[in-house]
Amino acid sequence: MFNIYSMKYIHYYNEMKKLVESEFNKSSLDGLIKNARKYNEEDFAEEYVYQNRISIFFKDNNFDKSFKKGEKVILTRYISSNVEASFYKQVICDKDYSSTSHWQLILDNTKELQEEAKKIYHENKNKWKPKKNFKNYIIAYHASPNYFKNFEYQDYVTTGKKYSNIEGFFFFTDEKVAKSVGEKLGYLYVCKIKSENMIVLNGAEIGTGNGRLATLATLDDDVTDCVLIKGADTGYAITDEVVVFDDDNIIINDILKFHI
Repeated sequence: MFNIYSMKYIHYYNEMKKLVESEFNKSSLDGLIKNARKYNEEDFAEEYVYQNRISIFFKDNNFDKSFKKGEKVILTRYISSNVEASFYKQVICDKDYSSTSHWQLILDNTKELQEEAKKIYHENKNKWKPKKNFKNYIIAYHASPNYFKNFEYQDYVTTGKKYSNIEGFFFFTDEKVAKSVGEKLGYLYVCKIKSENMIVLNGAEIGTGNGRLATLATLDDDVTDCVLIKGADTGYAITDEVVVFDDDNIIINDILKFHI
């Protein structure tokens, strides 16, 4: 069974139980809630659990232990960046968990928190939509096989038509390159792109394919709202590319339709 306790850890366990849940600063979830429309329900629920800082309590803080069915596990909510934590709940594993499946263990045992997240998600999905101020902007181009009226983060599986990517929206800066791609795909969107804190990356350093997407995934709108990639390998041409993480920063000026 789950034999991790020396006397000092029993003491720590008891001290954790004394901490009340209200000590967790729920204002840290405000950004997530405000941007609920950028997620689908499942992703929002997972992110809600993650941002609630739910973790597994270990006697030595080493995350290399597997858990067997029937073992007791303590889930905690970390209040600050140090080791201070509050008792969340104690659970019994209903199946075996490897040393690499701790996140799944947490998700399997935070159903109440996920139900809370789903309620908050539906209350806020269409609530927040800031007004767009486009005094300073650049013109960029997006080629697509699909017709749509707005760039919006949505569940791509259910919409099937709108361009939607949680890593960002991709634009060409070169009109000639963009037009040649648009002619192949069917549509070219001429857009105003606003950026408050654009960063510039080198295409050779950011890479291609899945590696490129993985790099961009680390640069979500908590880091920057827009990235200019110089000499990006777009799959169509080596050219400058803009990746926009916030759909509020895009306005469609014109839509060109090509016969293909």
